[in-house]
Amino acid sequence: MHAVDYDVVIAGGGLAGLLAAKEAASKGLSVAVFEEDWEIGVPDKCDGLVSMKALMSLGVVPSSKAVQNTISRVLLYSPSGKRIEVEASNLRVVVLDRFVFDKDLGKAASSKGAEIILGERVVKAVEEEGYVRVEADSPIKSKLYIEAKGVSALPADRQRSLIPAARYDVEARWVQDETVEIYVDNSKYPCFFLWVISTGKGLAKVGVAGRSINCFASLDEFLKQKGGAHVIKKVSAPIYVGGPIDSFVKGRMMIVGDSAGQTKPSTGGGIYSCGLAGVFAGQAAANYLLHEDSEALQRYSRSWLRLFKEDFRIALQARRVYEKMDNRGIEKVFDLFREKNLLNNLLQEDGFDEHSKWVVRFLGVEDFVKIFSIVAAEEFRALVKELGKFFRR
Repeated sequence: MHAVDYDVVIAGGGLAGLLAAKEAASKGLSVAVFEEDWEIGVPDKCDGLVSMKALMSLGVVPSSKAVQNTISRVLLYSPSGKRIEVEASNLRVVVLDRFVFDKDLGKAASSKGAEIILGERVVKAVEEEGYVRVEADSPIKSKLYIEAKGVSALPADRQRSLIPAARYDVEARWVQDETVEIYVDNSKYPCFFLWVISTGKGLAKVGVAGRSINCFASLDEFLKQKGGAHVIKKVSAPIYVGGPIDSFVKGRMMIVGDSAGQTKPSTGGGIYSCGLAGVFAGQAAANYLLHEDSEALQRYSRSWLRLFKEDFRIALQARRVYEKMDNRGIEKVFDLFREKNLLNNLLQEDGFDEHSKWVVRFLGVEDFVKIFSIVAAEEFRALVKELGKFFRR
């Protein structure tokens, strides 16, 4: 074996990278995390909406400072302004301050022995005989390499699945505490929606995403309609909704998180799915190096796919149906939501983190089948095909 500088080098100090570092270092491996920014948690691109159940699955208990709010209800608005109110207190959904949360993860990884190197970007990683050569400010040799740099590292053919997005952190009188508001309008916010996430009394994260729109202009218009707000911070970052890349493992290199396309095709969220990838990858590194388990790296891939592959496939096909819908079709769906009380019933079943459950329930209603088959026939057939595979399993 060639002399190496580290057992594991991780490019990217976000959620997935830090969880991978914590897992690998806790097993006694020498781990280095290279983060190109000068501070962990900066910039804060994620809204931090996640269930406590998901966090427990990651082995993470957020500090009180990292939890900005709890969510007790969801308000869903149609293009015409029709409102559906959904009780959500039983889901134990919290809003995280990702700046604080990620800093806590960094401290946890450091406490296990991981070295966090700030302000240094990994330019390239190349596998050579018996090790990986990592090019940063100076060449480094590592036994294993984990790519966790975010959407910028996605393959070129996946970049088209990025949707422009932006967020304002605001203070305003109209913010409803412990509430998430979702505004659906495929004319104003094509292929996505606008959201308001309460972070405390009078405080909220107001975000929007949509293809071919000026996100900041859309947010300005929304705030004006609401009566104004004091904008504390502005953030802009694309959302990826294209599903996982073809392979997470190549030789001694693993890819995790946004870099691997492990964010939900439905909402672009990824605390649970990306975080679990980091945990699996860190465990795989330890098993590969300490127990000479040649299948460990591929087992990371199989473990993640076993949990998320079908859920992501169904959500991706459902997204394609939604992207083809006009506001008239969306209004019909809202009417059915209200008539059947479908969302309240679904969220009582703890479907927050598994969005394929939503699709299965929606398509169990005869009227939904009629609507979707009319507004997006080709995409609907593809969705039904995926659902068929799901039920056969």
